[in-house]
Amino acid sequence: MPVVLNQAGYRHALSLIRQGKVNRDDPWSFTAEDGNALLGDPPDYDTYKKWFLGHDTSSNPETKEAWKYPFGKNGKVYRSGLIAIRQRAAQQREHFYSTM
Repeated sequence: MPVVLNQAGYRHALSLIRQGKVNRDDPWSFTAEDGNALLGDPPDYDTYKKWFLGHDTSSNPETKEAWKYPFGKNGKVYRSGLIAIRQRAAQQREHFYSTM
């Protein structure tokens, strides 16, 4: 199943951008620790999925594997993260980003 645009993540990214919560300068990285911090303890997948632009609908939505292409952390959208998503999605032949 192809990865589709995660509407919750898309709306969240737009909201952060409109609020000016954008990191324009720092390089993008997203580690397992970043993912765990977003997920929380106990796990909150409703919050977690808001930080990803892609959704693999063939995976259980209550798993990390279902959510692809993180775009931010620490309350901000990373410009370099959005650029990386466009490049990686094109490499993977996933065209959900063209609907953004």
